[in-house]
Amino acid sequence: MTEIQPAPIKDKRWVKTRERLVRAGFDLVGRQGIGALGVDEIVGLAGTAKQSFYNHFADRDAFLLELRRQSREIFETIVTRVNASVESPAERLAQGVSVHARMALLDPLHARFFANVAALTFTEEQALNVGLVADLEAGRASGQFRFGSIEAAVTITGAVTQVIVAHLLELEQDVLAVPMTQEMLAMLMRGLGAPSDAADQTAARMTNRVFLMDAALLTG
Repeated sequence: MTEIQPAPIKDKRWVKTRERLVRAGFDLVGRQGIGALGVDEIVGLAGTAKQSFYNHFADRDAFLLELRRQSREIFETIVTRVNASVESPAERLAQGVSVHARMALLDPLHARFFANVAALTFTEEQALNVGLVADLEAGRASGQFRFGSIEAAVTITGAVTQVIVAHLLELEQDVLAVPMTQEMLAMLMRGLGAPSDAADQTAARMTNRVFLMDAALLTG
């Protein structure tokens, strides 16, 4: 597996160049998929020399891995912040999925990347989704969820979240975002073994809570 190259402390021009490359990568993948992510396309959109790319990243795979890391970090930072006062594992999971859904409306650049990138191996997904794994395990231990395989639970949660985000990005009317998120989230929770009534109520409550939050709390 290609290892992520940590960004060393450099001068402001070095940092700005890296930021332009990363933003170009998010934009390309979000609009055209991973197939469009060639080095020539990246530097062309970023407005940098090809050698500049290799000053920052060993190759395309290392660049893509860094995009994945940053994408997950962006979403997980927000989810961690809004879940800080929530104790119930089921509510934490539901609110986390709802945050991803709301970000489709607030931050389409990163949401499109998230929606267009296929899942990693379970080991890699587990490393990038520590909070999700913990909530699923705690939910199973407390009886809120009933599933056999944590690998399957992580995979289905990630897949459904991607589908929700993808659908919301294409909505012509934002007013449909809440009911669509609630319905798909409730189906996910039932798939994880939550009782139907509890799944419906939790999905409705947490989706409403997230979509009523001040946008600054989610984007700041």
